[in-house]
Amino acid sequence: MEEGLYFADGQIRDEVYVWGSFLQSKMHSKGVTCSDCHDPHSMKLLVPGDGLCVRCHDPEHFASRAHHLHEPGAEGSACVDCHMPERSYMVVDPRRDHSMRVPRPDLTMTIGTPNACNGCHDDKDAAWAEDAFAAHFGDKRIHVKPHYGEVLAKAWENAPSQVDALLRLVRDKETALMVRATALSLLGRTGSERVLSALREALANGPPLLRYAALAALGDLSGRLRMVLALPLLEDAVRGLRAEAARLLTAEARAIPGPYRQAYQKALAEYEAAQPESRD
Repeated sequence: MEEGLYFADGQIRDEVYVWGSFLQSKMHSKGVTCSDCHDPHSMKLLVPGDGLCVRCHDPEHFASRAHHLHEPGAEGSACVDCHMPERSYMVVDPRRDHSMRVPRPDLTMTIGTPNACNGCHDDKDAAWAEDAFAAHFGDKRIHVKPHYGEVLAKAWENAPSQVDALLRLVRDKETALMVRATALSLLGRTGSERVLSALREALANGPPLLRYAALAALGDLSGRLRMVLALPLLEDAVRGLRAEAARLLTAEARAIPGPYRQAYQKALAEYEAAQPESRD
């Protein structure tokens, strides 16, 4: 997640479509795919409204005032009203956040991220929404636990102050891979030996998204160190990672050692071939 494109808690901010949001969701982590909810050809919903959600979620528990705090059928009672808030782009293009998260007015108060409650109740403040949550749910609230958004918000302002917290996020396999990758990409700004160890581990053994994030972090390192760490990625099994490694090494191209010269030229050609395909 890049600052300006996403809010620190992972909600969509700029025009990033929905895939990045879905990668953060509990649904994705449990194996749910796009075609479980959408027709793979038309992309229309398989079932309208809450009928889609209650195929998996118990309607007696979730489609009730005790859960959503609204009169059934009234505005605010639909699953998507709270868990997939809408954000409009270019005025005419509304998109729902596919991370399917719980509203967090407490994060609005601490790091300024939006929440679904105040998206509708815009005459109230976040403290009002948080008080309503506390009164109804008490200690059952999901947000009595720390949230990665608090770490990322601070890291976007001053990454070196958050090294320990970022490293914990990177290593936490219960956290969405996209969030872990975001934390890793920010660690290059810090430059400590512990960070270099984490980058080496991710580049050598991490899944593709973590390897890509580690490459992004290398951009903040010195040329010599960047070369040592990026060279093996010129022969990565994933074309996008080979191409990104070549892009990172262009400034040091003349210093690339002989055994990697051919791999560099091939990866650079792959990078150049991809550019026309990604033009707007």
